[in-house]
Amino acid sequence: MKKIIKTVSLILTVLIATATCGCSKESGNIIKDTSDVFYENGKTEYVALISDNATDNEIFAADELKELFKKATGTEIKTVRESNLKTGDRYISLGKTDELTKSDIKTGNQELGLSGYRIETKGKNVYIFGDDDNESEGVVFGVYKFLNAIAGYVYYSDRNIYFDVPDKIMLKNFNVTDVPDFNRRYVNTLSANV
Repeated sequence: MKKIIKTVSLILTVLIATATCGCSKESGNIIKDTSDVFYENGKTEYVALISDNATDNEIFAADELKELFKKATGTEIKTVRESNLKTGDRYISLGKTDELTKSDIKTGNQELGLSGYRIETKGKNVYIFGDDDNESEGVVFGVYKFLNAIAGYVYYSDRNIYFDVPDKIMLKNFNVTDVPDFNRRYVNTLSANV
């Protein structure tokens, strides 16, 4: 009887692990360090770059990057509109920017959906973007993945946010595309005023 229980338990464990691990179609996933420093001694040269006509989701993504990086390191990443970008600035491009267009990174027809995203490093800059749709939330989820890769960011709840930040963070060589199986990564539960 014990052998049967162990066998059934093992089968159930394998089935549950298989079902929970197949939650999205992530491809690329090459996240290796480059030789460039992203953060060291409480300083970063990087800015969050958004378009002069940024969408609400792109602005929110920049705010999340700024706030969460500051919580993790004590250092603020400034948000810069494209018209204020200085030559030589290192940046994390968020959403549809002119710099993204100039980069020659493939952006169209990737079928990222509402919550999918792409993160790619080109030169000394990082590009995070979602689908071409203005309602795409992908850029926000891309920022969370970016923070996870550089600062060990994990969100459990509003009161339980985890970071694992080394003293020196190297720029990562991102080549990540993530398309969730479901169009939205969350369930919107609205409470009715009864």
